[in-house]
Formats: sequence, C-alpha cells, structure tokens
Amino acid sequence: MRFDGTNIKNWLGLSATTTAGKAYEGATFDVDTFFLLIGTNDLLSDSGKDNATLISGTLTDNLLGTDRVSGDMGTIVDAMYESNSAASVTVLSLPCWTTHANNNGDDVHQAVAAYNENLKTWVDNYNTKNSTSVKYVDVNKGILDVASTTSFFGVSSMFNKSGSDGIHPNAQGDLLMAGNVAKALGYAGRSAGQTRKAAADFSTHVGNFAGTLPSGISTTNTSVSADGKLDFSASGESTLVASWASDTDLGNGYTVDFGLVLGNGSVDGWDTATNLSVTIGDAEKYGVLNINEAYIQWGEKILYSQDMSQNADALRVAYVVGNAREGLSAGYYVWLGDVLIGEALGASSGTENSGVKFSYTGTGTLLLDHFSMDGNGSYAPTTTGYVNASDAYIASPAVIPTATPQGEITFPSASEYTKTATGLDASTATEKDDKKRIIFKARNTVDSSSGASGSVIGATITTGDVGYIYANFGAYTGDVYVTVEGGSASAWFGAHSGSGELNGNVGLRITDECTGGSTVFGAVNAGTVNGNVYLDFSAENAEFGSFTTANAASVVGAYDTNVAGTVHVQISAGTFKNDILGGLYTGDAKSIGKTEIFINGGTFNANVYGGGIMGTIGTESSSDIAAASIMTADSSASASVSTPATSVVVTSGTISGNVYGGGKDGTINGDAQVVITGGIIKGNVYGGGVAGTISGNTSVTIDGSLADISGTISGGGTGGTISGSSVVTLKNITASDLAYGFDKYAGTISGGTNVAGTRTLVLDGVKLTAFGATLENFDTVSVTNGTETKLSSLGGASRVELAAGTSLAVNADADLSALSEIVLGKGSVLDLNLVGATTHSDSLVVVVDDSDFELIAGTSTGSDNFDWIKFRMGGKLFDAVATIPDAQAGTVFLGVSIPEPSAFGLLAGTLALALCAVRRRRKRS
Repeated sequence: MRFDGTNIKNWLGLSATTTAGKAYEGATFDVDTFFLLIGTNDLLSDSGKDNATLISGTLTDNLLGTDRVSGDMGTIVDAMYESNSAASVTVLSLPCWTTHANNNGDDVHQAVAAYNENLKTWVDNYNTKNSTSVKYVDVNKGILDVASTTSFFGVSSMFNKSGSDGIHPNAQGDLLMAGNVAKALGYAGRSAGQTRKAAADFSTHVGNFAGTLPSGISTTNTSVSADGKLDFSASGESTLVASWASDTDLGNGYTVDFGLVLGNGSVDGWDTATNLSVTIGDAEKYGVLNINEAYIQWGEKILYSQDMSQNADALRVAYVVGNAREGLSAGYYVWLGDVLIGEALGASSGTENSGVKFSYTGTGTLLLDHFSMDGNGSYAPTTTGYVNASDAYIASPAVIPTATPQGEITFPSASEYTKTATGLDASTATEKDDKKRIIFKARNTVDSSSGASGSVIGATITTGDVGYIYANFGAYTGDVYVTVEGGSASAWFGAHSGSGELNGNVGLRITDECTGGSTVFGAVNAGTVNGNVYLDFSAENAEFGSFTTANAASVVGAYDTNVAGTVHVQISAGTFKNDILGGLYTGDAKSIGKTEIFINGGTFNANVYGGGIMGTIGTESSSDIAAASIMTADSSASASVSTPATSVVVTSGTISGNVYGGGKDGTINGDAQVVITGGIIKGNVYGGGVAGTISGNTSVTIDGSLADISGTISGGGTGGTISGSSVVTLKNITASDLAYGFDKYAGTISGGTNVAGTRTLVLDGVKLTAFGATLENFDTVSVTNGTETKLSSLGGASRVELAAGTSLAVNADADLSALSEIVLGKGSVLDLNLVGATTHSDSLVVVVDDSDFELIAGTSTGSDNFDWIKFRMGGKLFDAVATIPDAQAGTVFLGVSIPEPSAFGLLAGTLALALCAVRRRRKRS
C-alpha cells in the first residue's frame, strides 16, 4: 500500500481508516468503469535485480494467489465490485519493456511474460468463481519487438530512455496500447476526424491484379500470382507507380490503402534491412512508409512490430490537412486495420512523387493484395462490429468557414512616399551596442535629415540577422513606414527616441520570410510620438519571444513613451510565445491616446491585453460604450460601441491564454471592449483586465457561431475596478453544424464581479432551441433583433426586456427569485415556466402599454394563484389574470384586468407560463 497507507477502499468510500491506522480524510469517488494495470513495481523494482525465480514464484503468488483466483488482485477487484456491483472491470497485461535499472536479464523478461499468462488464468478463475465479467486485455501488440533476441522485449524507440527508464512507453507506445485497449473493448479505432470510407469506394481501386490495370498505373519487374495478387518477388527492383489524376483536390488531403504479405518471418532470420518503400506525396510534400518482415516504419521511425508474413490487415496512409479547432494536427496518419498506429507524421518537402510509388529491391516473398487511392480527401478505414464507429473522433467539415479579418493596416502607396529604399540588408550597418549587437536604423538610412512637415519615408528590409531594427530613431518630422521581409532581430522598435520626438506616424510591418526574434515595440524611450503607431504581423514562420522574463511580452505598444494617437496592432500570422500588450510596459507617467488589437491569425502561447502594465490609456471623454438601454414596450436594446480607449478584436488564430479588454495594471480613461467573431481561445475572455482602473464601461461581444471559447466569458475582469457598467452581447448566433459552434458552448457567461454599474446580457439576433451556457452576475437580460432562444437561467437578473417580436424561454428549474420586472414589446413572448416553479420573487411587475392590452377571457384554474404578478400600465399596477386556453398545450396566458369593462385593446405582448402541473407548488423559503 502507498500514499501514507491509503488504498482503494479509502478512495471508494469503503473504509474511513487507512492501512497505516490513520483516519482517511481524502476524497471518495463513485466509479462505474475500472481499468487495472498493476504489478510492474512489484515484479521489476521491488524484487531486487534479476530475480526471475522470485518473480515467477512468491511475487506472482502474492499478486494472484497460489490458487490463481485470490491474492492482492482479488482484494482490489473485490473492492471494485463492493462499491458498484454493476461496474465494468478491465485488467490489463503488464507491458513489455526494454532495459531498466533493475531486472534486464532474459530470464526476467520471460518470467514477466509468464506472469501475464497466469494473469489471464486468474481472470478466468475469478469470473467462474464470482459470476463476474472481468475482461483481460493484452496491451503488447505492436510494441513487442518480434525480432528481438530477448523474449518479451519492447521496441526500444517506443519507450523512454533505455537503461534509466526503458519501462515507461512514450507517445508512440501509448498510442498502440490505447488502440489495443479500445479494440479489445469493442470500440472503433480512432478516425482522426476523417470520414470512414471503404477502399473499394476510392477513385482508383484494384481488387485483383489479374485484370487490366486502370489508366495511370504502371508496374515493373512484377508478376501476378495465381490468386490475382501482385508479386514483387521478381529479381531486380520491383515497382508500382500511380499518379494523382488531374482533377483531384489535394487541398482536402489524400489517401492510399493496400494489403500485403511480406517475407517468411523468422524462418531464416528476420530481414529488417530490406524494405518495401511506399512513397506518398503531392507537388509540395511527401512521406515514406517502409515495411520489412518485422516492422512498419515511417522513414526510420518504427510505428508497429509484427510478423508481416502473417499480416491479414490492410494498411492505410492518409495525409490530413489538420483542424486546430479540434486539436488535430496536420500530417500523415497510418492505420493497420482499424487501429491508428501513426498520427501527425511529418512530411518532407519536395516532389519525390506526385502520387504513390511502391518500390522493393528484396528477394523475399512480397504479395500486394490490393491497392486503392483517392486524391480528393483523407479517409479513415471503415469498421464493423464495433460501437461508436462514426463518432470515434468528433470533427468539423473539411472546409471550415472563417470570420472576416478586421483592422487591416494600409501603408501609403508608392506615389505618396517622399523618399524610399528597398532591398536593404540590415546586417550592413556598422553601429553596434555595448554588447556588440548590430543596430540598424531604417529611416536614417533613407533620410538622415530632421525631415519636414509632409515627409513620408518608406524602407524595405529583405535580409540581415541583427540585434535591433529601428523603424525610426531620433527626432524627426514626418511619417515613417518600414517593412521587414526577411532576416531576424533580437528586438524591433517602431520609434526610438535617440534624443527627440517623432512628429508623425510610424509603421512597422513584419512579413514574408522574416523569422522573428524577441519583443516588438511600437515606441521606446521617445518623449512622444505625435501620431499613430502601426504594428503589422504576417510572417508565418516568425516566432517572437520576450526581452525579459519578468512580465514577458512578445508585443508591447509603448515603453516609457507618450503616444498621442492610436497604437494599432494587426496580427494575421506568426507564433507569439509571450503576452501581447497594447498599452505601456514602462512609464507610469506616460499615456497613449487609444489602443486597438486585431487578431486575424497566428498562434499565441500566452495572454492578449488591450491595455498595459502601467501608465494611462485614453481620456475621460472616450467613454462611449452605452449600457443596454432601458426599454419601453416598443424599444430595442443595443450596446453602442464607437471609440473605446482599448479594444481587442479576434477573428481567427489560436490563443492558449486569456483575452482581456483591459490591461495588467495601469489606468484606462474610458471604455474597454472585446469582440470575438472567430478563432480558438483556450482560456477566458474578459472585458476588463487583471488589475488597474477602468473609468468607463466594459463590453464583450460574441458575434456569430464560429468562435471556439473554452473558458469563462465575463464583462468584468479578474481584479482592479470598473467604475462603469458591463455589457455582454451574444449576436447573430444560430445553430451550427460545427463541432465547436458557439451554440455548443457550455461554459460560464458572467456580467463580472468587479463592476460598479449595471451588468447587462444582450441577446441580439440569437436563434437557438437551447443554449447550454451557465449565466451569472447579471442585473438585466435584454432580448432584441428577432431573438428566439431558450436559456438555462437569467443569471440572477432582476429585469428582463423583450423587444417587439422576440421570444425567450427559461428552463423550469431556473431560480427566478431576483426577477422583479419584465418589459414586453409588441408581439413578444416570454416563457418563464412559472407553473411548478420552486423559486420566484415575492412580487413581479410586467411593464406594458395600456392601449395595446386586452383581458384574455377566462379565470385562473383550480387554486393556481398568480396574485404575486402585477402589470404596470400608465404608472398604475393591475392584477394579473390567468387563463388556460388549452390544457393539453401546457400553457397559461396571463392577461390584465382593466377597470373599464369595454375598454379592451389588442393584446400585443404575452407572458406565456408553461403548465407543469394543475396546481402550482408553493415557493421554497
């Protein structure tokens, strides 16, 4: 027993005392499925070195009992069934291994293999004795090296470092073990997100080589066997070559499927040097699958070990374009039968073969059973007899719609430049810093004067690996725009003071073949940039780190510099290891007029902040985000955003961290906003920041169903203060067939906990039958623009506003205790499922226009009592009157009793209450 004497009985809640005699205070679990792989330490570490006799004797008896039905294994499985008599229990064999600090003798390997045979016997005996259905699964198929001279020896490349740790499988070993377990339990092999398709349905399929081969397939030095297989055993090099058809669409991937029997196994010794090489590729990349008597390899990497002379399964190789939204990497995927044995395997660049080429130079038997290929898509094998065959891997359609990029930065046209220089080599600079790093001053190279009003300088750097690149250095009057097309630098600066200010705009564009480096700064140590700062990133292979480990950042708006205008950052490609800061990194007394960050692509391994670490962004007059309007019966809610002080817009890309409209600290004089229309955000989304002060309002808008957000969405922040209000808007969201569509979102949406003003949720054009998110910390829910949806709750809101023609339903179990006012627009419908509700407020006021409402004929049924609901019309309160027009419909309609009997108008707004029972349950206290 380990862990201070705790054991499975403690974890399953069967014992409050550990084996060490202490009270168990840890967590307990309700489990319905158990997988049991134990004994490795007992047999290989605890027994001492090379003691095969002890392993096969005492240790096996301890684990399995001398009767091969009891022992420690029996005690553990007994506890599993005691906790849940209907549990599913699977016992796994011990994996093979290579070399370890202990127990590497051949006799020890044989002893552990013998233990596995005893374990199989134990499972049979246990089931017979107890009438149970414990399953036994051998996890070793494919990872056991069939050609090893040592029995029960693993494929070395599938385990961690030999010697010190050759006992734990690595990623490749884990992949095969997982496939073995899944197949043994009756689950279909992983599809890697690809449609399952039979080889016979491919665009080119040869089921029997005795007939005429399809056009485009050629063979050399081959013959056809009596049963119609292609025989590669002829002397000399044997080949089969097939090219992709001219009308194939390789952009969706491509697939090759074939069956083969190779060699005679161990009969005359394992031939692992002579391979059948299968080259698969297109005009840009290719991969090579090598197969010999004992191994299936990708290049030199062993994917699977088995006697290929006994192979009965088809091999399938597919190039998959990848899908980052589901975490599916691009590359080659290999299946043996239905088991995935290779995933996201790398491709070599070049045109080795634009199609498929089989090549064999050996003299052993090689029979190709069939050959199929399809250049119009990547497909997983079909499967029979297994559950979840179609859902082994959830995936979106091959063509994934993307949101429209925003925030494009346009540099001046050629005719607008006063002076330009192209093809610059940054490494030709002679100036160096105190660490001997080259400093290249791009503007100074083009124009070394102080400039003049109206000057527009352009420079293009095509090569050079240097220490620093400055777009502008020193005092200058005029605009400076620099494009970096190649090379790299330790750091980039849009504007650097030297000894003066920049009276103009500065733009720094990093694109094409630039490979990146450290932090990119909009402005550094300049007194003021009296204009805008533009940072534009589109270099796909560039990788940006940080100039420091403290508050590490890959992009910084300004460093100890005033920017009178806007810091505008647009990113469409590249990898960013650290934070993106739109605001100030250093300079508590410095300020920026406004920041704008647009994420249209790229990979971000940290957080994105609209603000910075210190200093001030914006002015008090820039507070332009209006909270959702207080609605009348005929009004529409809207969140108006015009010129916030900080803004982050995400349309594409993958962000591993959080997205903040605010900063890490500092002051934002005005509003902060975040807009998400697409992309993958693995963290949370906040309208506010981590700390600091936001004097205005905050907003988060999710526009459309393309965004993939894993965490919380909050109008607030994780710290600091927000003096204004927050608005979270869900806009234009409809049902999606994408696996990650926002209608599938099941996270938390919050108004924020650090917001001083009101917190509003706006549903704008949302058309869903249900929405899975959990709502929290809202004061108002506003429904507008034709929205028709259902929510799990109102997030604690006291007020609900429905614009004309909208519809909102709320789950029957929702807590409505805070709801005190409803505003209904003409023709709107609100379904609160109040009949049978367990929690509601003591009084509820419905606001309507008295000229548009009519008493619905009828009275309340039975003892259902809705006297806690009042209608407010023209400043007066009226009792609600209930009627059930159709009991089978399960709906109560509330009307209002107007004093004048004949003064009835048209009922344009309706509060529909789902009838869960004839008698409404009383409110819980």
